[in-house]
Amino acid sequence: MTVATSSLSVTLRETFNFEVKKLPMVAVNGENLLESDDFGLYRNDDWTQVHSRPVKKTYCPHTTEQVVIACEVAESIFSECQARCYFKRGHYVQLTPSRDYRKSVFGTTDNVFPVLLLHAGYDMSAWVASLGFYRDACMNMARLQSVVSTSVRIPHLSNLDDDVAEMTQSFELLESSWGDLVHFIGRMQATTVNMNTFLTKVFGPCPMVSDTVTIRTVNNYQDRQETIIRRVANESVMTGRGLYTGNVTVWEAFNAVQGYYQHDAPRMGERGSFARLLKANDHPSVQAAERVAVALVG
Repeated sequence: MTVATSSLSVTLRETFNFEVKKLPMVAVNGENLLESDDFGLYRNDDWTQVHSRPVKKTYCPHTTEQVVIACEVAESIFSECQARCYFKRGHYVQLTPSRDYRKSVFGTTDNVFPVLLLHAGYDMSAWVASLGFYRDACMNMARLQSVVSTSVRIPHLSNLDDDVAEMTQSFELLESSWGDLVHFIGRMQATTVNMNTFLTKVFGPCPMVSDTVTIRTVNNYQDRQETIIRRVANESVMTGRGLYTGNVTVWEAFNAVQGYYQHDAPRMGERGSFARLLKANDHPSVQAAERVAVALVG
Protein backbone atom coordinates (compact mmCIF):
# COMPACT_ATOMS: atom_id res chain seq x y z
CA MET A 1 0.00 0.00 0.00
CA THR A 2 1.22 3.51 -0.81
CA VAL A 3 -0.07 6.90 0.25
CA ALA A 4 0.44 9.62 -2.32
CA THR A 5 3.15 12.15 -1.57
CA SER A 6 3.63 13.44 -5.12
CA SER A 7 1.55 13.73 -8.26
CA LEU A 8 -1.06 11.08 -8.82
CA SER A 9 0.49 9.57 -11.95
CA VAL A 10 3.93 9.33 -10.34
CA THR A 11 2.47 7.58 -7.31
CA LEU A 12 0.63 5.06 -9.46
CA ARG A 13 3.63 4.29 -11.66
CA GLU A 14 5.93 3.90 -8.67
CA THR A 15 3.51 1.59 -6.86
CA PHE A 16 2.43 -0.49 -9.83
CA ASN A 17 5.94 -0.71 -11.29
CA PHE A 18 5.27 -4.00 -13.08
CA GLU A 19 3.07 -5.39 -15.81
CA VAL A 20 0.92 -8.49 -15.96
CA LYS A 21 1.96 -10.87 -18.72
CA LYS A 22 -0.02 -13.64 -20.38
CA LEU A 23 2.04 -16.83 -20.71
CA PRO A 24 1.07 -20.22 -22.19
CA MET A 25 0.32 -23.02 -19.74
CA VAL A 26 1.60 -26.54 -20.33
CA ALA A 27 0.95 -29.98 -18.88
CA VAL A 28 3.78 -32.35 -17.99
CA ASN A 29 3.46 -35.99 -19.10
CA GLY A 30 6.64 -37.70 -18.02
CA GLU A 31 9.37 -35.95 -19.98
CA ASN A 32 6.93 -34.46 -22.47
CA LEU A 33 5.41 -31.00 -22.33
CA LEU A 34 1.88 -30.89 -23.68
CA GLU A 35 0.60 -27.66 -25.15
CA SER A 36 -2.58 -26.11 -23.79
CA ASP A 37 -5.09 -23.61 -25.11
CA ASP A 38 -5.04 -21.95 -21.69
CA PHE A 39 -2.83 -19.07 -20.57
CA GLY A 40 -1.82 -17.91 -17.12
CA LEU A 41 -1.37 -14.34 -15.85
CA TYR A 42 1.88 -13.46 -14.08
CA ARG A 43 3.54 -10.32 -12.70
CA ASN A 44 6.75 -9.61 -14.59
CA ASP A 45 8.67 -8.44 -11.50
CA ASP A 46 8.54 -11.55 -9.29
CA TRP A 47 6.64 -13.85 -11.70
CA THR A 48 3.98 -14.74 -9.16
CA GLN A 49 0.68 -15.87 -10.58
CA VAL A 50 -1.91 -13.09 -10.51
CA HIS A 51 -5.01 -15.24 -10.81
CA SER A 52 -5.51 -18.99 -10.51
CA ARG A 53 -8.13 -18.88 -13.22
CA PRO A 54 -6.68 -19.47 -16.72
CA VAL A 55 -7.54 -17.23 -19.66
CA LYS A 56 -7.81 -17.81 -23.38
CA LYS A 57 -5.43 -16.70 -26.12
CA THR A 58 -7.72 -13.83 -27.09
CA TYR A 59 -7.67 -12.26 -23.59
CA CYS A 60 -5.64 -9.05 -23.42
CA PRO A 61 -4.54 -8.03 -19.89
CA HIS A 62 -4.73 -4.32 -19.14
CA THR A 63 -1.58 -2.32 -18.42
CA THR A 64 -0.43 -0.03 -15.63
CA GLU A 65 -0.60 2.89 -18.03
CA GLN A 66 -4.28 2.24 -18.65
CA VAL A 67 -4.91 2.39 -14.90
CA VAL A 68 -2.98 5.66 -14.75
CA ILE A 69 -5.10 7.13 -17.56
CA ALA A 70 -8.35 6.15 -15.82
CA CYS A 71 -7.21 7.73 -12.54
CA GLU A 72 -6.06 10.91 -14.29
CA VAL A 73 -9.51 11.21 -15.87
CA ALA A 74 -11.07 10.80 -12.41
CA GLU A 75 -8.76 13.47 -10.99
CA SER A 76 -9.76 15.85 -13.77
CA ILE A 77 -13.34 15.61 -12.44
CA PHE A 78 -12.75 15.49 -8.68
CA SER A 79 -9.54 17.58 -8.58
CA GLU A 80 -6.42 17.24 -6.40
CA CYS A 81 -6.86 13.57 -5.56
CA GLN A 82 -4.62 11.61 -3.25
CA ALA A 83 -4.24 7.89 -3.89
CA ARG A 84 -3.87 4.69 -1.92
CA CYS A 85 -2.92 1.70 -4.04
CA TYR A 86 -3.35 -2.02 -3.54
CA PHE A 87 -2.86 -5.05 -5.78
CA LYS A 88 -4.62 -8.39 -5.38
CA ARG A 89 -5.71 -10.19 -8.55
CA GLY A 90 -5.96 -6.72 -10.03
CA HIS A 91 -5.44 -3.03 -9.36
CA TYR A 92 -7.30 -1.21 -6.59
CA VAL A 93 -6.93 2.55 -6.33
CA GLN A 94 -8.65 4.66 -3.67
CA LEU A 95 -8.86 8.30 -4.72
CA THR A 96 -9.63 10.95 -2.11
CA PRO A 97 -10.63 14.38 -3.50
CA SER A 98 -9.92 17.70 -1.83
CA ARG A 99 -11.58 18.58 1.48
CA ASP A 100 -13.81 21.07 -0.36
CA TYR A 101 -16.27 18.16 -0.69
CA ARG A 102 -16.42 17.69 3.09
CA LYS A 103 -19.92 17.67 4.58
CA SER A 104 -21.07 17.77 8.20
CA VAL A 105 -23.41 15.05 9.42
CA PHE A 106 -23.54 16.14 13.06
CA GLY A 107 -21.90 19.24 14.53
CA THR A 108 -18.22 19.73 13.81
CA THR A 109 -16.94 16.28 14.78
CA ASP A 110 -18.90 13.93 12.52
CA ASN A 111 -18.04 14.72 8.92
CA VAL A 112 -17.88 12.78 5.67
CA PHE A 113 -16.13 13.33 2.38
CA PRO A 114 -16.20 11.28 -0.83
CA VAL A 115 -13.87 8.43 -1.68
CA LEU A 116 -13.63 6.99 -5.17
CA LEU A 117 -12.59 3.34 -5.49
CA LEU A 118 -11.41 1.99 -8.84
CA HIS A 119 -11.07 -1.76 -9.31
CA ALA A 120 -9.39 -3.04 -12.47
CA GLY A 121 -9.34 -6.81 -12.09
CA TYR A 122 -7.83 -9.62 -14.13
CA ASP A 123 -10.93 -11.80 -13.84
CA MET A 124 -12.30 -10.92 -17.31
CA SER A 125 -14.95 -8.65 -15.80
CA ALA A 126 -15.38 -4.94 -16.44
CA TRP A 127 -13.56 -2.35 -14.38
CA VAL A 128 -15.75 -0.81 -11.69
CA ALA A 129 -15.58 2.64 -10.14
CA SER A 130 -17.68 3.28 -7.05
CA LEU A 131 -18.26 6.30 -4.85
CA GLY A 132 -18.21 5.83 -1.10
CA PHE A 133 -17.62 8.00 1.93
CA TYR A 134 -14.92 8.39 4.55
CA ARG A 135 -16.19 9.18 8.04
CA ASP A 136 -13.37 10.88 9.91
CA ALA A 137 -14.96 10.30 13.34
CA CYS A 138 -14.21 6.57 13.16
CA MET A 139 -11.95 6.28 10.10
CA ASN A 140 -14.57 4.17 8.31
CA MET A 141 -14.56 4.02 4.54
CA ALA A 142 -17.79 2.54 3.26
CA ARG A 143 -20.04 2.32 0.26
CA LEU A 144 -23.83 2.52 0.27
CA GLN A 145 -24.60 0.31 -2.68
CA SER A 146 -28.34 0.96 -2.52
CA VAL A 147 -27.87 4.63 -3.41
CA VAL A 148 -28.44 5.04 -7.12
CA SER A 149 -25.53 5.98 -9.42
CA THR A 150 -22.71 5.43 -6.95
CA SER A 151 -21.19 2.64 -9.05
CA VAL A 152 -20.34 2.62 -12.76
CA ARG A 153 -18.56 0.27 -15.14
CA ILE A 154 -15.45 1.57 -16.86
CA PRO A 155 -14.58 0.50 -20.43
CA HIS A 156 -11.34 -1.21 -21.35
CA LEU A 157 -9.04 1.12 -23.23
CA SER A 158 -9.09 -0.20 -26.77
CA ASN A 159 -10.05 3.03 -28.55
CA LEU A 160 -8.35 5.68 -26.41
CA ASP A 161 -10.29 8.76 -27.55
CA ASP A 162 -13.72 7.13 -27.31
CA ASP A 163 -12.96 5.35 -24.04
CA VAL A 164 -11.58 8.44 -22.31
CA ALA A 165 -14.72 10.35 -23.32
CA GLU A 166 -16.90 7.56 -21.89
CA MET A 167 -14.82 7.41 -18.71
CA THR A 168 -15.20 11.16 -18.29
CA GLN A 169 -18.99 10.81 -18.43
CA SER A 170 -18.87 7.96 -15.90
CA PHE A 171 -16.78 9.92 -13.39
CA GLU A 172 -18.95 13.01 -13.89
CA LEU A 173 -21.96 10.84 -12.98
CA LEU A 174 -20.21 9.70 -9.80
CA GLU A 175 -19.26 13.26 -8.89
CA SER A 176 -22.85 14.42 -9.29
CA SER A 177 -24.11 11.52 -7.15
CA TRP A 178 -22.20 12.81 -4.09
CA GLY A 179 -25.15 15.05 -3.32
CA ASP A 180 -27.52 12.05 -3.41
CA LEU A 181 -25.23 10.13 -1.07
CA VAL A 182 -25.01 13.03 1.40
CA HIS A 183 -28.82 13.41 1.30
CA PHE A 184 -29.29 9.72 2.14
CA ILE A 185 -26.76 9.97 4.99
CA GLY A 186 -28.77 12.91 6.31
CA ARG A 187 -31.91 10.75 6.35
CA MET A 188 -30.00 8.05 8.24
CA GLN A 189 -28.91 10.68 10.77
CA ALA A 190 -32.51 11.88 11.18
CA THR A 191 -33.89 8.38 11.92
CA THR A 192 -33.48 6.75 15.33
CA VAL A 193 -33.46 3.07 16.23
CA ASN A 194 -32.81 0.91 19.27
CA MET A 195 -29.31 -0.50 18.84
CA ASN A 196 -30.19 -3.99 20.07
CA THR A 197 -33.17 -4.08 17.70
CA PHE A 198 -30.93 -3.03 14.80
CA LEU A 199 -28.37 -5.73 15.59
CA THR A 200 -31.07 -8.39 15.87
CA LYS A 201 -32.36 -7.41 12.42
CA VAL A 202 -28.82 -7.72 11.02
CA PHE A 203 -27.60 -10.88 12.78
CA GLY A 204 -30.80 -12.54 13.96
CA PRO A 205 -31.58 -13.39 17.60
CA CYS A 206 -28.92 -14.84 19.86
CA PRO A 207 -28.77 -18.62 19.31
CA MET A 208 -29.40 -21.03 22.14
CA VAL A 209 -27.06 -23.87 23.01
CA SER A 210 -28.34 -27.10 21.49
CA ASP A 211 -27.17 -30.26 19.76
CA THR A 212 -26.21 -28.15 16.72
CA VAL A 213 -25.18 -24.89 18.45
CA THR A 214 -22.08 -24.86 20.66
CA ILE A 215 -21.32 -22.62 23.61
CA ARG A 216 -18.51 -21.13 21.52
CA THR A 217 -21.01 -20.06 18.85
CA VAL A 218 -23.15 -18.33 21.47
CA ASN A 219 -20.12 -16.65 23.06
CA ASN A 220 -18.89 -15.43 19.67
CA TYR A 221 -22.31 -13.94 18.95
CA GLN A 222 -22.42 -12.15 22.30
CA ASP A 223 -18.81 -10.93 22.04
CA ARG A 224 -19.49 -9.42 18.62
CA GLN A 225 -22.64 -7.67 19.81
CA GLU A 226 -20.86 -6.26 22.86
CA THR A 227 -17.91 -5.02 20.75
CA ILE A 228 -20.25 -3.27 18.31
CA ILE A 229 -22.19 -1.63 21.14
CA ARG A 230 -18.95 -0.43 22.77
CA ARG A 231 -17.96 1.05 19.44
CA VAL A 232 -21.23 2.96 18.99
CA ALA A 233 -21.15 4.11 22.64
CA ASN A 234 -17.60 5.46 22.31
CA GLU A 235 -18.41 7.20 19.03
CA SER A 236 -21.54 8.77 20.56
CA VAL A 237 -19.42 10.51 23.17
CA MET A 238 -16.61 11.34 20.74
CA THR A 239 -18.95 13.05 18.28
CA GLY A 240 -20.71 15.10 20.98
CA ARG A 241 -23.98 13.21 20.97
CA GLY A 242 -23.69 12.35 24.66
CA LEU A 243 -23.75 9.12 26.65
CA TYR A 244 -25.09 6.01 24.98
CA THR A 245 -28.65 5.24 26.09
CA GLY A 246 -29.54 2.35 23.78
CA ASN A 247 -31.22 4.46 21.11
CA VAL A 248 -29.02 5.78 18.29
CA THR A 249 -29.41 7.14 14.80
CA VAL A 250 -29.45 4.72 11.89
CA TRP A 251 -26.26 6.45 10.72
CA GLU A 252 -24.50 5.53 13.96
CA ALA A 253 -25.86 1.99 13.92
CA PHE A 254 -24.71 1.26 10.36
CA ASN A 255 -21.25 2.70 11.00
CA ALA A 256 -20.86 0.63 14.15
CA VAL A 257 -21.44 -2.59 12.21
CA GLN A 258 -19.25 -1.52 9.29
CA GLY A 259 -16.55 -0.26 11.63
CA TYR A 260 -16.53 -3.56 13.51
CA TYR A 261 -15.70 -5.49 10.34
CA GLN A 262 -13.20 -2.90 9.13
CA HIS A 263 -11.33 -2.46 12.42
CA ASP A 264 -12.30 -5.00 15.10
CA ALA A 265 -13.24 -8.35 13.58
CA PRO A 266 -10.69 -11.21 13.42
CA ARG A 267 -8.28 -10.50 10.59
CA MET A 268 -8.56 -13.89 8.87
CA GLY A 269 -5.40 -13.35 6.85
CA GLU A 270 -6.15 -9.76 5.77
CA ARG A 271 -3.52 -7.77 7.64
CA GLY A 272 -3.28 -4.54 5.66
CA SER A 273 -5.73 -1.71 6.31
CA PHE A 274 -6.69 -1.50 2.62
CA ALA A 275 -7.31 -5.25 2.44
CA ARG A 276 -9.51 -5.08 5.55
CA LEU A 277 -11.40 -2.12 4.08
CA LEU A 278 -12.22 -4.06 0.91
CA LYS A 279 -13.18 -7.17 2.84
CA ALA A 280 -15.43 -5.20 5.20
CA ASN A 281 -17.38 -3.52 2.43
CA ASP A 282 -18.14 -6.87 0.80
CA HIS A 283 -18.99 -8.64 4.07
CA PRO A 284 -22.53 -10.08 4.08
CA SER A 285 -23.29 -8.59 7.51
CA VAL A 286 -22.29 -5.08 6.38
CA GLN A 287 -24.52 -5.48 3.35
CA ALA A 288 -27.30 -6.73 5.65
CA ALA A 289 -26.80 -3.66 7.87
CA GLU A 290 -27.25 -1.44 4.83
CA ARG A 291 -30.47 -3.22 3.87
CA VAL A 292 -31.81 -2.76 7.40
CA ALA A 293 -30.80 0.92 7.31
CA VAL A 294 -32.56 1.46 3.99
CA ALA A 295 -35.73 -0.20 5.30
CA LEU A 296 -35.71 1.96 8.44
CA VAL A 297 -35.11 5.20 6.56
CA GLY A 298 -37.84 4.36 4.04
